[in-house]
Amino acid sequence: MFFNPGNSNRTTQPLKSMLYSAYPDYANTTQQWLTSDTEKLYNKNKNDSDKRKLLDRLGWKHDNVEYKFNSAGFRSDEFSYTLGKSIVFLGCSHVIGIGINYQDTMAYHVCKSLSSKCYNLGLGGGTMDSCFRFAYHWIPKLKPDIVVLIQPDSARIEWYHKTKHFNHWVSLLPGVVKKWPNYLNFYESWTSAEINMKLHTESNTLAIKQICNNNNVKFLSFFNGDILHQAKLGHEKTDWARDLAHPGVKTNKKAARIILDAIDSYKD
Repeated sequence: MFFNPGNSNRTTQPLKSMLYSAYPDYANTTQQWLTSDTEKLYNKNKNDSDKRKLLDRLGWKHDNVEYKFNSAGFRSDEFSYTLGKSIVFLGCSHVIGIGINYQDTMAYHVCKSLSSKCYNLGLGGGTMDSCFRFAYHWIPKLKPDIVVLIQPDSARIEWYHKTKHFNHWVSLLPGVVKKWPNYLNFYESWTSAEINMKLHTESNTLAIKQICNNNNVKFLSFFNGDILHQAKLGHEKTDWARDLAHPGVKTNKKAARIILDAIDSYKD
């Protein structure tokens, strides 16, 4: 059985909340900036003439994106444990919608089209590991009709980093791993063999699928790169979120259409 902090006297309450929440410190708050969508980056882009023109054309301003978090620390509808149609989304920054508003995310579009509650369990910098731990805890509780997994980049792996003064999850991914020199050798070795990443993605995907099967939930899985490639066709260089790094409003709307088509043709 997967480690359950609720049954361990060695585990503190902060670890419990970190296991099952994307942003526990932001629960019941509204933030103006999140992860790569920073005020510093926005101001830097505004000082670049080409990027300033792109921001202006896309309509992104200093104060027109907000991140509202529910009581569980997710950028999601408030969780309800009563009967009613709902869909759970699992994934990384592309699912949570970094740099765009909640109502412009692919998850929101899908749920609105199907008149369902939207339970967005996305995490910026998320991994297949974070998808699994959220699925393990929340699917049996929320009892959604459908779970949609947007698989994060396979070259990501999650680690629980514990020191005398500071405990938190570390997402090891290209470009970020250098911040964690203690893990650099491991990460370079792990990513040097593609089979490691492939099996890591596959094992987590199958585990999430089994959780869905155990709870009579429809399960759909998409590779992040594939769905975004399809959704960005025609505006690859023109549709961006406020950070000018993540997919924009049009791309999310097209990604939602791809997901809706897959739901329409779903077979067990």
